[in-house]
Amino acid sequence: MGGRREVLRCTRDSLEIQRIDFGVAWHPRRFPIRDIKGFRFGQVGATRFGPINGLRFVTHDKPVMSFRSLRAVEAQTILPELQRLGVNVVVDPAMLATVEAERSRKSLFG
Repeated sequence: MGGRREVLRCTRDSLEIQRIDFGVAWHPRRFPIRDIKGFRFGQVGATRFGPINGLRFVTHDKPVMSFRSLRAVEAQTILPELQRLGVNVVVDPAMLATVEAERSRKSLFG
């Protein structure tokens, strides 16, 4: 197994994010659904080359950021399912425009 990745699990009661580094699973972070506010796709970091996007939300007045380098197309798959499970999801119209741009780029370049 290579590199770093994160695993997202969500039920009607809680959301869990577990980090895995080179095959080693770290203790999962669990958040009750009722405490999550403003779950969205957006900027979670920056480099000299530009912004790094991922998932972000607030719980108990503390920001939580995860899934660095997530693409808008991937977020569009995840967010509606989380919303269906009762997570307070905010859909940004700019994300929808990014999804369309990614899809058109993929159709042009295969």
